[in-house]
Amino acid sequence: MRLEADKVVLNNKTGEAMAEGKVFLQDKGDSTRADSLRVNINTRSGVMYKGEIFKQKENLHVKGDVIERRSETVYHVEKGAITTCDENEWYLKASELDVDMDRYATAKGVSFNMLGLPMFYTPYFLFPVKRQTGFLVPMVGNSSLDGFSIQNAFFWAISDYKDMTVYSDYRANTGHGTGLEFRYMNSIESSGQIYGKFWNMFRTGEIRDARFGHETNESRWELLLKHREEFTEDFSGSLDVNLVSDQHYYYDLDKQLENKSRPYLDSNVFLTERWNTSILYLLGQYSTDLTQSNRNTIQKLPEIRYTMFAEPLFGPLYFNFDGSAVNFVRQEGDGLRRLDLNPNFALVFKPGEENSAQSERDDAGHRN
Repeated sequence: MRLEADKVVLNNKTGEAMAEGKVFLQDKGDSTRADSLRVNINTRSGVMYKGEIFKQKENLHVKGDVIERRSETVYHVEKGAITTCDENEWYLKASELDVDMDRYATAKGVSFNMLGLPMFYTPYFLFPVKRQTGFLVPMVGNSSLDGFSIQNAFFWAISDYKDMTVYSDYRANTGHGTGLEFRYMNSIESSGQIYGKFWNMFRTGEIRDARFGHETNESRWELLLKHREEFTEDFSGSLDVNLVSDQHYYYDLDKQLENKSRPYLDSNVFLTERWNTSILYLLGQYSTDLTQSNRNTIQKLPEIRYTMFAEPLFGPLYFNFDGSAVNFVRQEGDGLRRLDLNPNFALVFKPGEENSAQSERDDAGHRN
């Protein structure tokens, strides 16, 4: 268990912990965020306020004004919401929720919401929570832009730590999208996600271009790859790839306003080595401009940075260092190489000493 917050108070005898301000709790792959929290680190029971829980194994998101964890699998939620959709395209909102991760969830004062809009209301609702293979709740709609639309998905619980979802997204005036998502968790230190979606656009040529207001292709796609690996306690890496067939993809086909207004997409490869007083990282970053041609977009291929935190040299004299080297490239135009070296010396005197003072300056700096 790992607990972070602006303020944490722990009673070592009882195991009771109080946390306030930007609370983050991670326990066995599950994560919790809240304004404040009270938890017993021995029994794992507790209560949080204005909180959100993500259960990784079940892929379940739970939010609430008050969330009480009564056991490892049982929760009570007041004025909350629950969903298995990462993008919150649909969710159940309720005045009270009782969730048993091994069985069912019961809810009172329930509204079923799609894209932030309530679709129907029921005073009581019972539904299974345990992760299992089956069809997900379909989403049906109609609009002047897309015409009749229906989205459906089939979820396959391959194992406790692997699953696959197949998506179908039909829009009468637009096209048919087919998606596939595979998620895995090899261990707490190793997990990832692969997601792809392919669109076959119904209308062709000038009719299709007039529909969107710009030139489009008959086939369009997106690809997402994510992986996180903790090789050792001090050495870690991550992969985050985000690619689309064209710069108008999200604006034309995605229903999330956040994605429609994206100015760019970043794909990153990140390696980090940590020591007691320093850190080294290597970054490769490829950016896709979604507002104009990508040929002039500057890429970091690669960037390396080394940071050494303040270390005592002798007496009150301390030294720290920050340096980086970056290779900027682009398809058209000149590239650029940049080197930054920033050593710093500081004189630190402890409070109460005769000449209590502190000074710090950049002793040397260089940039190419």
